[in-house]
Amino acid sequence: MWLVTSSHLNWLEKDKGEWTNTKIVFEILPKGDKTLLKFTYEGLIPELDCFDRCSQGWDMVIKEWLFNFITEGRVAPHAS
Repeated sequence: MWLVTSSHLNWLEKDKGEWTNTKIVFEILPKGDKTLLKFTYEGLIPELDCFDRCSQGWDMVIKEWLFNFITEGRVAPHAS
């Protein structure tokens, strides 16, 4: 678990500290002969200004970048 103790999202107009005191949780679970990575962002709720952009961003980081790194050893273009 990653507890966000302080945040400052410059691109938000209202509360730039929306991530403060939220939790990012990674769980690695067996699933038959495979492994399941479960990602939960506790505190990222639809009422937050950042919800849509953050949801899209996390989808890209987890479903594309991390998946490609784990399965193919490729690092995302701007993550290297």
